[in-house]
Amino acid sequence: NLLLKNFFTFVSIFMGDDKVSEYKKDYVLTGLRYGEIKKELAKAIFDVLGPIQERRALLTDDYVKDVINSGAQKADKVAKVALQEVKDKMGFSI
Repeated sequence: NLLLKNFFTFVSIFMGDDKVSEYKKDYVLTGLRYGEIKKELAKAIFDVLGPIQERRALLTDDYVKDVINSGAQKADKVAKVALQEVKDKMGFSI
């Protein structure tokens, strides 16, 4: 079953291979239902992604613009030096 295989891939990523083995065993032996595992998986995903979402919320538009502008200024300086070196080597310098 492709759906179950994909589901267990997510369990492996967010909960570990030991949990996959445990769930597969329970699924075969006791008929553990997909819905029961899904709730636990959702919590595990939230636990992993929650701190990332919190960190993202702290990044204001102004901060992101400042980082982009700073990077652009640094890249511009490097590019000007590189362009001048190329011009010098090609004999286009004034």
